[in-house]
Amino acid sequence: MNVAPHYSDLDQPYLADLNGIEYAPVFILGPHRSGTTLLYQLLAETGCFNVVQYYHVNRYDEILHNFHQGLTTTAQHELSETIQSLGMQSRAIDAIKVAPTLPEEYGFVLKRHKGLLYRPYLRSSNKAQFDELCRKVQVTSGQALPILLKNPWDYANLPYLQRAFPTAKFIVIHRDPIVTLNSKVKAVRRTMGALNPYSALLDRSYAQMFTSPMRQTMGQAMFPQVANVDIAMIAIDAMRNYRHVMQWLPKLHIPTIEIEYDSLCDSPESIIASILRFLGHDAHAAENIETEIARRPVKLLPALAQREQWLQRLFKQYLEYLAARQWKVVN
Repeated sequence: MNVAPHYSDLDQPYLADLNGIEYAPVFILGPHRSGTTLLYQLLAETGCFNVVQYYHVNRYDEILHNFHQGLTTTAQHELSETIQSLGMQSRAIDAIKVAPTLPEEYGFVLKRHKGLLYRPYLRSSNKAQFDELCRKVQVTSGQALPILLKNPWDYANLPYLQRAFPTAKFIVIHRDPIVTLNSKVKAVRRTMGALNPYSALLDRSYAQMFTSPMRQTMGQAMFPQVANVDIAMIAIDAMRNYRHVMQWLPKLHIPTIEIEYDSLCDSPESIIASILRFLGHDAHAAENIETEIARRPVKLLPALAQREQWLQRLFKQYLEYLAARQWKVVN
């Protein structure tokens, strides 16, 4: 079985139909492992948004073809069977269940024809690809709703996002940086250590890394675990992004609501209702969401626990930023 995204030219005859299709983007911004997927799922459950799905990424080149030929349900069923045949009970990096309709990151579409080292954040060179994705989702979703989007690679990309999408609105999610780092290091080590079918069905460059021992060794060299170098690399990159967000959020004066992960888990209906009011939607739609959020106890990696004092110093500015925030529900 080819564990990788599908590639074809089936959508080619329909691409002209996307001309003139408009979309209203709402961006979820947060670093990897900060709770962006949970937030994306909960907001999707309100029915107030069109969303990018796992199916859209895996079958990107046939979204329009399947829609016009009445084959979307069939293609989603085939993907579901693939997921089951691979024994994918979850994403492996967490307990989130994988399904064709799972809300997914648009960054995987930006990376479809790129290599493993490509960082899929939005810029002028890939905006046309992003526009095409959003228009495909709008056309095939059947409703003229705002499109809800997330891609942790764009967490610190606020200046460009504002220039490229001047009418966009933003939801920023915050989480304890050490807990976030711990989760990210665990996810990276697990994903790079052995093939994760969930990721392979989204990212061909990642799937190809496991086609030979040499490629795997080269891929793993991106995050060397020797002397826990990967922890330092990921932590320093995270702080760089935190500083960028703290610098630009007050300057840009963009429509933004900031929420905190623990508050979302403790009071999901209230937080989602707050977001819906901010976006101009009926807050009662928050009554449709799952309100029982299962949280696993946090256990720091030993190597990370040994460096906790260094991490406290590294993240001091961001921790002070979080402590100063008033995590109140918007009325």
